Amino acid sequence: MKKEKVDNKLHIKRSERATLSILKKIILIIVSLILLAIQLLLIYLVFFKASHISWVYIIVRAIGLICVIAIFDKNIVGSYKLLWTILILIAPFIGTILFLLYGDERSFPKHKSRKIHRTIDKYLPVNAYSDIIRKIDPVAYKHITIVNNGTHLPIYTRTDVTFYSDIEKKANDLLEDMKNAKRYIFIEFFIISSGKMLDSVIEVLNQKGNEGIEIKVCYDAFGSKSGLKKKDVNRLKQIPNLTLVKFAPFGLSINIAVNYRDHRKLVIIDGNIAYMGGDNLADEYANYKTRFGYWRDNAVRIEGEAVENCLFLFAETWYLSTKKIIDMEKYKGNSSIPNTMNIVMPFGDGPTDSNNPACDLYNSITDNAKKYLYISTPYFIIDREFINHICAASKSGVDVRILVPGIPDKKTVYVLTQSHFGDLLKAGVKIYRYKPGFNHAKNYICDDNYAVVGSINVDYRSLYLHFENGVYLSNDKSILEMKKNFLDDLEKSEEIKLEDYKKRNIFVRAIAFIMKIFSPLM
Repeated sequence: MKKEKVDNKLHIKRSERATLSILKKIILIIVSLILLAIQLLLIYLVFFKASHISWVYIIVRAIGLICVIAIFDKNIVGSYKLLWTILILIAPFIGTILFLLYGDERSFPKHKSRKIHRTIDKYLPVNAYSDIIRKIDPVAYKHITIVNNGTHLPIYTRTDVTFYSDIEKKANDLLEDMKNAKRYIFIEFFIISSGKMLDSVIEVLNQKGNEGIEIKVCYDAFGSKSGLKKKDVNRLKQIPNLTLVKFAPFGLSINIAVNYRDHRKLVIIDGNIAYMGGDNLADEYANYKTRFGYWRDNAVRIEGEAVENCLFLFAETWYLSTKKIIDMEKYKGNSSIPNTMNIVMPFGDGPTDSNNPACDLYNSITDNAKKYLYISTPYFIIDREFINHICAASKSGVDVRILVPGIPDKKTVYVLTQSHFGDLLKAGVKIYRYKPGFNHAKNYICDDNYAVVGSINVDYRSLYLHFENGVYLSNDKSILEMKKNFLDDLEKSEEIKLEDYKKRNIFVRAIAFIMKIFSPLM
């Protein structure tokens, strides 16, 4: 009887929260429509009723000023403040609507994040090696402390890491590991696209599903909308023991979280093995088909205790997609990798709170670099503060090199990426274009001893808006492999010289100047 009463109370509370959520959306829609109507009325009065222009102007400026003051009081990046200030001053009401929907960079519904983190955090182990690391490597201690403060995720040492510069080899190893799954396979990608890779994965998943293996697949609704065919969605749904969900699907209602996408790339097998990197589940990543020349990407295979962090990340995304909480104890691994005192720290970033662990980690690695800093990224669209950190490192004598694509996937974004090169080149930073094609790898490598690899681009969306995942490494053999791979790529690349950069077409410069204002939205 008592249990029934408790269940009824919980049901009532959930119903109340659902009703409140619907009311909030309805209010947002009504307010937006009212503001839009007022904006249109003001435009009409300005252009067709000139006699009213004076008081219209006063009203518009007053509304704009109030909105701008509110924005500057928010804890958001300066570039975002500038962008929304300009939009709101130009069109106060429309600008306000857009800001409510897309402007607050980390305003993901708080009640969702609080619930999942309350549930997950109690399973998180203590950072048992923190004091030891503080003594033997103070720099690594700084890095892991920054990430731990932002995510609560711990570090691990009993973990083996395999670095992949060849995504086709990674895909083959992944298929083999999935074939050997004994309990479950969890898959999460920003893009799942129909083709050879997906066909191979479906074949294995169908086999394992029929064996009784539990399978969960999560894909981003926006990232996969053009490449994933309906017939392949149906093929996945027909696999026994497989649950397929979309992250943040589009609907008729206004969703204030629509701007936040699941950009993670993650596969977990039995809690013992995990794959993460820059590649999605699509043919171009393994160069099974050609897009933008040769597609360059990286990934890692993690085996051992650190897979537990990956499980926490997947549980977060799964809850946000399904409102179902994964039983962490049920899915923990049982690996027995020996302790080599390497530091392996898978971590995630996302808009569920005000922390920016990825950005803070990148800045910390940059600030503490002594010999070199190698950065590989498909996009380089960041704020002045981030640029200042990199310039300061270069001016202090650190060998800073940045690798970007030679053939871009988005030409306008590429123009914006290049617009940030001027100050970097003047500070002595070396920048290279990957001539064979599109460099999609996301690496941060420093001093032979610190590195980050994963889904995190050096741009606004990855650092402030999207759900991302990466792994921080220290004292691990894979770091030197990453370094060698980076230097090999530079041999195939063209260095951008300052004198050539200054010769850019005046039209291109003008476009880049305008686009910089809107760069936080790129």
